[in-house]
Amino acid sequence: MPPRMLGEERLAVEFTVEGLSSSGFRGFVPFTSLDEHRSELSSPGIYAVLRPDSKMHFTISSTGFWHDDKDPAYPLAKLQRKWELSTPVLYIGKAGGLATGTSLWQRLDLFRRYGSGEDTSHRGGRAIWQVPGAANRLVVCWTDTPGVYPECTEEQLLRLFKGKFLMLPFANQKSGTKCQHQPACRWKGHTDEDLIDLGIL
Repeated sequence: MPPRMLGEERLAVEFTVEGLSSSGFRGFVPFTSLDEHRSELSSPGIYAVLRPDSKMHFTISSTGFWHDDKDPAYPLAKLQRKWELSTPVLYIGKAGGLATGTSLWQRLDLFRRYGSGEDTSHRGGRAIWQVPGAANRLVVCWTDTPGVYPECTEEQLLRLFKGKFLMLPFANQKSGTKCQHQPACRWKGHTDEDLIDLGIL
């Protein structure tokens, strides 16, 4: 049974460009422009990939790396319903730990290099690379998560997304790891009631 959708007045984020922007996400640039924002990506955090044009499409082929000669592309039927969701958000990801570890820059660089066919460790979100011209046409936004573990913020956002749309974003295949920290990590504005609704408390 999917998590109950939180009341509109209590949602900490809307899954639109405007909603993410108002929640502290910045950037909204193509993968090909990330070099110009490297100084802004030096911390751990979370990021999202969005399609700016609802008329875009995805294909049966991928530009991603063939690990062990295995095709990185998913079957079209596995992705179609998620592609048709009424949101531009295609993927939500994370980078690093509480204050150390992989930075947003390092993680996004691995992501885009994987999409160009390089053998990197970023296979998560690989359905992104079934969108023709993804590196130039899709946009990436990000936010730091000071005082909160990125993986917990990612998981909470995915729960919110699934509560609203009844499935995960287009390129997310897993819901993430439930927060085990005490006190529980909180996305901006979350109350105890919100965390209970999300199944975290």
